[in-house]
Amino acid sequence: MDFKKAKTIANAFLEPLPEGQDWYENRLKICGACPHNSANKTDLTLAEKLNINKLLKKGICDNGNHCTACGCCIERKCATKSEDCGLVKLNLEPKWRALEVPSTINKGISLINMSSEIGTIEAQKASFLYTFNAVKSNKLDFKFQIKTDFSKLKIKNYKPSCSCIAVNAMERIDANTFEFNISISTTGFREGWNERKLFVTYFERGSMTREIMITFNMNKIDGK
Repeated sequence: MDFKKAKTIANAFLEPLPEGQDWYENRLKICGACPHNSANKTDLTLAEKLNINKLLKKGICDNGNHCTACGCCIERKCATKSEDCGLVKLNLEPKWRALEVPSTINKGISLINMSSEIGTIEAQKASFLYTFNAVKSNKLDFKFQIKTDFSKLKIKNYKPSCSCIAVNAMERIDANTFEFNISISTTGFREGWNERKLFVTYFERGSMTREIMITFNMNKIDGK
């Protein structure tokens, strides 16, 4: 486990739970009904039973229940924006995705999903992938944030791969974060998967520039 991952896990126990926030409550609801939640398993192994008792005695998990797929405390796992559902540990399709994903090639850069109700994000080898399933309307509206771990983020410019992508607003949230308000016109898109891209250029150190590529993958279906 790398240092950043260990720090994220530690912070999950130090920070207050984001109770009342939609993304967190939605995750809790999904995990509450999941068969991998230790509270829902009737065939717990002896090791899992001992682990629950240990967690309760130490007060590590908020209610002693944990995800038997990954071993994490459910309330704290759900509260960590950079975490995926524990099913990924079993090579199964996760029931919810990370809201904040670090780039694999642009050190210190993360993409934050502000529209998780309609799309999911993940880091690929050369880009971020933003996936929208079952797009029925002719216009897709969503938001995301670009965040850095280093000093003040400066965006130089952005370039859509086609005129169908409109950047309605680009707003600085704080010294390290910019929010993008995006619209994509899907009029004329073929039925099935359609791919478009947005290239964002930023200053990394002084006059040095780097580029972030965000790929939008949209599954257009018949809205009738």
